[in-house]
Amino acid sequence: MIAWLVLGALAAPVLDAEPVDPWSRCVERADREAGLTGPPGLQAFPVGGVSKLAIVVGVPCHHDPALPSLTYSSRDAMQVADWLSGEGFSVIRLTTEVERAEMEHALDLASRHLHRGGTLLVYFSGHGVVHQDRGQLQRMLVFTDTRLDDLGGTGFSVDRLDARLAEFDAEHRVVIQDTCFAGDGGKTADAPSLPGATPKSASPVDLRRGDHRLYAARFFEQAEESVQYRGSVYTHHLLSALRDGEGDLDGDACVGLREAHIYAQARTDADRNGLQRPIARDWDGENLHLSQCSAVPTQSVVSLPGEPPGWVVELDGSAIVTEPTSIAPGGHRLRVLRDAERGDGSLRRDTLLDQRMTLQPGQWVEPAEELSVRTRMLVAEGLVSASGINGPLPPAGLGAAAWWMPRDLGRGRPVLGAELATLPKGPVTWADERIACFTGGHLAARAGWNWTVPIDAGRMQHLGLGPATSLGGYWRDAVHPGGQRPRPCSSTGDGRVGLRTELATGGTATLHVHVAAGSWVMSFDQGLVWVASQAGRRIRPMAQPIVRAAFGVRLW
Repeated sequence: MIAWLVLGALAAPVLDAEPVDPWSRCVERADREAGLTGPPGLQAFPVGGVSKLAIVVGVPCHHDPALPSLTYSSRDAMQVADWLSGEGFSVIRLTTEVERAEMEHALDLASRHLHRGGTLLVYFSGHGVVHQDRGQLQRMLVFTDTRLDDLGGTGFSVDRLDARLAEFDAEHRVVIQDTCFAGDGGKTADAPSLPGATPKSASPVDLRRGDHRLYAARFFEQAEESVQYRGSVYTHHLLSALRDGEGDLDGDACVGLREAHIYAQARTDADRNGLQRPIARDWDGENLHLSQCSAVPTQSVVSLPGEPPGWVVELDGSAIVTEPTSIAPGGHRLRVLRDAERGDGSLRRDTLLDQRMTLQPGQWVEPAEELSVRTRMLVAEGLVSASGINGPLPPAGLGAAAWWMPRDLGRGRPVLGAELATLPKGPVTWADERIACFTGGHLAARAGWNWTVPIDAGRMQHLGLGPATSLGGYWRDAVHPGGQRPRPCSSTGDGRVGLRTELATGGTATLHVHVAAGSWVMSFDQGLVWVASQAGRRIRPMAQPIVRAAFGVRLW
């Protein structure tokens, strides 16, 4: 697919010779390729709305002579629309002559007729351009009435489309964008440096649960049409997977959206000799099925989207995994290795992950996620805590802690550890007795449960949270005033002050949150701390709020 990179004003390109009326020529050719005899017309929706709705757009023709015509955009759109209709979707078809206002109208129609919790899919085949606006780049979809000299006013930005889709209370919101410069930069590492543009210009959209994005090319690449396929290279392979059943990885005789993209990605990359690599982004890696599928998966899948350069993935000690691979369920050994350069220029191979796992039918394994979230963790950290002023403990304390988590099996994992803290001087109340001076500390065991969410799997970044509790012993050296008024901690013996060491039992109940980025870990705890001391024969428990922050290192 022909593409133009637009930075500010762009001189009109020289086009090949066309008949006297190039507009009519484009419309006639596009409709002929698509098998159209006229505009497809508006979709008639059933009373009460629909649960599966698609907006399918193909824009090959443009009023602006600076925009070259496309041959197969309408054909691509009609083939996608026909397949979706056969799978139970109500389809709004916009082909050949499509103005920007029609896209807004189609989105308005969808918002009125799509059931809450339904599935919304938007497919677009046409020109994609990059527009510089006040130092930032915007990805734009080109419609029939779009003009290159006024992209901001006549184009339809991808950010605008994402914002409109975010308004839908749908279970799934899918965008398939078959244009040049389609990717959002979230997973592209080699985007060119463009004069005056900031890195923010290529920032990815903030995805929500249920969001799925399929892009025919990365942010800096062109997406091509093929005379051989009579259509876009990416759409051709995507439909081959969805419609013809190619690319089934988990053995359920159905092809989900993730499987279809993986199939199309590999074949598009091969057809274009590495010059066009489709990318996908979604919330949680779900293999969404657009068609009805009742079969049960029989295979597991090792998937490799977005792995950092230099990674080597080994399966069962010998097989080198270079693309998503179907494997039999059961026990397997997964190793992730990385080639790194030493200071003297020679290469070394580091083992990032080496673990055995038992895979279930239909389970997808991503080495980057395994490395970021699933691996065991041993953390050592220093901590500072703050609590109430007039409680059983001083208002602040310093200490150290260590904690360990086993491999996450998908439903969370236990946290086990220990902590040792010292408590500085300060006035406290313990067993209803005002203590003028207090020093001491505590030693406690820690236990809890943690759920982990990846932030950036490739960079080993994740967020963990869950409840935690600790139980242990407290000790203190306390100076007690002999009179009615407490003495300051600096008081010396005047016949009324006594010093004694006392022991007590205590613990905490908190919400534990930690953020891991590579080898570094920062954690926070907020909740209650309690101490039970013995005054005579009575045990008097007391509690107060506590906030604790820690910074540490991941040992392995």
